Amino acid sequence: MTLLAGLATWGAAAKIFPAARVRLGRPDIQTLKKIWSYSMTTFLIVIAVQVVFNTDNLVVGAFVSVGAVAFYSIGGSLVAYSRQFVTSMATTFIPMASNLEAEGKTEALQKLLLKGTQATLGLALPVSLALLFRGKTFIGLWMGHKYSQPSGTVLQILMISQFFGVANTTGGQIALESRSTRQWPTGQSSRRH
Repeated sequence: MTLLAGLATWGAAAKIFPAARVRLGRPDIQTLKKIWSYSMTTFLIVIAVQVVFNTDNLVVGAFVSVGAVAFYSIGGSLVAYSRQFVTSMATTFIPMASNLEAEGKTEALQKLLLKGTQATLGLALPVSLALLFRGKTFIGLWMGHKYSQPSGTVLQILMISQFFGVANTTGGQIALESRSTRQWPTGQSSRRH
């Protein structure tokens, strides 16, 4: 079904926008270098984020106990879900940031950063506060009473630390997009080094 949906989408796109048709040919070396440069940087960032956010269970198992991993991972998974929510929201600013960067509208890009950060915090705050103050109750209903206290405490500690990182999410997305736009100059954008 996924394959059929993909083929239907491709067929519709090719009909609506014929320039998007796939044509085999010799790739341009300069274009490949630009793709490689951006892709390699993005790949390293993604790997670093995975190491930072996914080695915590190994650390807990090594320094506390293997049994503590279950309590930690319950609270940690709720924090990861809220982080995914915030990141998904912050990525909606990327197309606008790309457009502003390409047009050289630095002042508008700064306003986007400010307003985007405010919007991200405005939407993340209720989720964060709900998990901070009612997370133990939720975990007790979800996983059972014996997990509510230890996993809830882990959740509270991680939510406090994550709340301070939420403010940087929009800025990180915009900065990554600004870097890629400088590598792919279009329109009136100037190449800065």
